[in-house]
Amino acid sequence: MFQSIEILNFRGVCSLTLQDLQPVNLVVGKNNSGKTSLLEAVAVLANPVEATQQFHQLRSLEQSLGQQFQSQAFASWVINTAAKNHTVTLKGMWEGTDVEVVLAR
Repeated sequence: MFQSIEILNFRGVCSLTLQDLQPVNLVVGKNNSGKTSLLEAVAVLANPVEATQQFHQLRSLEQSLGQQFQSQAFASWVINTAAKNHTVTLKGMWEGTDVEVVLAR
């Protein structure tokens, strides 16, 4: 169980810190307010190796398709557009152990 979560520049979330999480937490909000982004960040923190591999696969696909189609970045949906350093940082405390995942463009 996560006791805390910090999200920086992940999808639609510029910055979010949640402290004192309980075994059951209710997440509510309007459409496009970041509920799904929060759940996806939790999934990345829970399995960082798989998430990091998937992100690198998206970057490879982005590079090959970008050369073919001269199109926008396909993996850009992961990094918030306001992120000046093009880096996503996800941190959490899982049962007393710090977990951190950094995805960089």
